[in-house]
Amino acid sequence: MSGTSSTDDCPNCGYDGMETYKDYKPYDHHIFFCANCGWEAVTEDRYLSLEELNNERAKRDLPLLKELPTRKGILTSTKIEYKDKN
Repeated sequence: MSGTSSTDDCPNCGYDGMETYKDYKPYDHHIFFCANCGWEAVTEDRYLSLEELNNERAKRDLPLLKELPTRKGILTSTKIEYKDKN
């Protein structure tokens, strides 16, 4: 296992027993949970919809796409969940 668990001070309530988990495989991600106040933060992993991706590409003056790129590499096993804004 490549990750590490520890405790830290909660940025919301100051509780010194907030649980943290950090890992670097297959990419950096972090989980924070405070049992005192219920605050939680998690690294989100998702693919953008075609509309979202083209909006971001337009902001960067990149050509717009007609279809989503083929997913390949280490994240192909990740569950794909599209979040519609409608």
